[in-house]
Amino acid sequence: SSENYVSWNWKANGSGSTNNDGNQASSVSANQAAGFSIASFTGTGSWTTYGHGLGVIPEVVITKSRSASGDWYFVHNVVDGSLDYLVLNTTAANSNASGTLPSSSIFYSSYSNNQTVVAYCFASKPGFSKIGIYTGNGNASGPFISTGFKPAWVMIKRTDSAAEWVMFDNKRSPFNVVDKVLLAENSVSEYTIANMLDINSNGFKMRDTHSSRNANNGVYLYMAFAESPFKTANAR
Repeated sequence: SSENYVSWNWKANGSGSTNNDGNQASSVSANQAAGFSIASFTGTGSWTTYGHGLGVIPEVVITKSRSASGDWYFVHNVVDGSLDYLVLNTTAANSNASGTLPSSSIFYSSYSNNQTVVAYCFASKPGFSKIGIYTGNGNASGPFISTGFKPAWVMIKRTDSAAEWVMFDNKRSPFNVVDKVLLAENSVSEYTIANMLDINSNGFKMRDTHSSRNANNGVYLYMAFAESPFKTANAR
């Protein structure tokens, strides 16, 4: 009662259907226009391929066991094109991943036999989403990151060093400079820091020098989603 909450939502495509593109079947709900799908599958105890339904190569696949405790694995190919992973519930730096890069139809994953798992798969779509990296400059006038749209939501994670997962949006901070942040890996409540970043009509610009956002030569992965994604808007 009387607490404040925020919710960020991605629309897939209904309850899903069986996908047999991989060596093991998955149940997939895919919104190809938005570059987003949800795949559920059962682990085999070894590296196995599963279909994701995107029709393009996913840049990020976030997996979590549904039947056992464990980490949220954030598997990606964004930093150098190879398969790497971060852990969404920790501050750990980027690590090389086992397995093989995903294709336009399948991704690789390894979970214990009979574990039930969910995967959230993302690919950048012009005018709707952008997943990429930038390098910090350690200056209060930080780098500008072009997305080609005005972002509604941005998540940033330093990859070359341990750092928080910082999340910003245009509902909690409707005006520049964006100053309200939540952390994906931490249960701490929302806090305010002046001059973190600007949300612009075609991207976002860093405004501080904190190591989790803009250390000199720091390498940062980001995910951004558009405020008005006209190219993938639902008809009415």
